[in-house]
Amino acid sequence: MKASLTIVTAMTLAACMPTLHDQPVQFAAPVSGTDPVTSVAQALAAAGATPVVVDSRVGLIQTRWEDTGFGFGYVQREPATIVRRYVAALQQTPQGTIVTLRGEAQKCAQGGFSVGDTDVRGPCERLSGLIDQHQADLEVLGQRVQESLGGARVSIVR
Repeated sequence: MKASLTIVTAMTLAACMPTLHDQPVQFAAPVSGTDPVTSVAQALAAAGATPVVVDSRVGLIQTRWEDTGFGFGYVQREPATIVRRYVAALQQTPQGTIVTLRGEAQKCAQGGFSVGDTDVRGPCERLSGLIDQHQADLEVLGQRVQESLGGARVSIVR
């Protein structure tokens, strides 16, 4: 009886947890005379996502971590909140630059962590994806960056 109660409890908790999405957005940015990494970093900043790592050599941009204030489960028996950042990876092709923008998220014990520009310190657990609202935020950010650059339509990578 105890084993079946444990299974039912675990299934109930799993049913209550939001679905996580690991679906980056992707678009083609036109070829221009400026450094594409700098252009994407500027477009991210203009859209409200402040870049803190901009590496033109490898085509990588990371935004600062931010506490979203969204409560999500527990870490070390403490209520947790989601922190996230965006990462843009650029790939050069003869037709232009392919930009892949994804979100990274962690859940961290409320009041027990601190957010730096490039790291999160304290008790946290990496999440395998984004909740619905954060996935929608990623898609909107991708659209804004794409429009700023004049690139081809944003698509969701599945």
